[in-house]
Amino acid sequence: MPFPHLLRLFIAGILAIPALLTLIFVAPFICILSIPSLAILVRRKRNLFPSFYTQYCNGSSVDTTSSTIATNKHGHPLLYHAVITGGSSGIGLSIAIELAKRGCRHITLVARKEGQLADAKVLIEKAATLAKSTTSFVHTVSVDVTDFSSLEKAVANLCVGDDTNNNDTTNNTPGPPTLLFHCAGFSIPLAFEDLSAANFHSQMNVNYLGSVYVVKAFLPYMTNAKHIGGNIILTSSMSGQAGTFGYSAYSPTKFALRGFAECLSMELAAKKSNVNISLAYPPDTKTPGYEIENQNKPEECRLISEGSGIWDPDV
Repeated sequence: MPFPHLLRLFIAGILAIPALLTLIFVAPFICILSIPSLAILVRRKRNLFPSFYTQYCNGSSVDTTSSTIATNKHGHPLLYHAVITGGSSGIGLSIAIELAKRGCRHITLVARKEGQLADAKVLIEKAATLAKSTTSFVHTVSVDVTDFSSLEKAVANLCVGDDTNNNDTTNNTPGPPTLLFHCAGFSIPLAFEDLSAANFHSQMNVNYLGSVYVVKAFLPYMTNAKHIGGNIILTSSMSGQAGTFGYSAYSPTKFALRGFAECLSMELAAKKSNVNISLAYPPDTKTPGYEIENQNKPEECRLISEGSGIWDPDV
């Protein structure tokens, strides 16, 4: 028995030699033919944000409506002015602290409660000091993202300032954001029969329309010809990927963000804008909002959620 088996292996090896020789002969040609494609991909990656690299990183000044980006030449161009809605707690606050450690020059927190904003500002400034970063100013804006009229006024003051102070480069008018993180949102996890019409309305108003309003308020300033552009990061959820028990009001608001982000991304690409749209899908995260959710969360919903674990907002 061993001999026939070895014989079969020997014959198989002999038969494989032509294929092996062909592969050895063809492989160099495949590598050579792949070089142009690789060069195109590398060139496209370098030119992803052409205005950032040609106007900013090469040292020339970029004039904005209310600030001079050239004052931050030693850092990454995106780390000039970051705006975080829902930045007084949870994931938003963790993002702000991380940006402070990385030396973002201006950080603006947008939320409703002034007390929480003040506390968050102290934490961010402390993180910047400990990291010995170049973060210079931490701003706070108390406004409800569902109130478009008030939001629009607050954004105009933040990005442009008063008519008498359009050239202000102090901490009062940091100019349009180079990074816009929209983290404001909440969930009421209940079975469909236990949800009221008002529950559906409030979650759609904050989670979806709040996102639309924030982008609507900031985007004109970010796409201004005098501004270098930037990134907008919207926060969906794992519940925006799959609907589960207890989230019949919440999940649709997060599903809607994907459609909104895809449409907006296509429109900005058609205009050759230097503003990019990203959509984040964080899992269950240990935040103050999550702790409130758990107070009345249905057992079925809780068991499903716990299956994927709970994440730390810093992660």
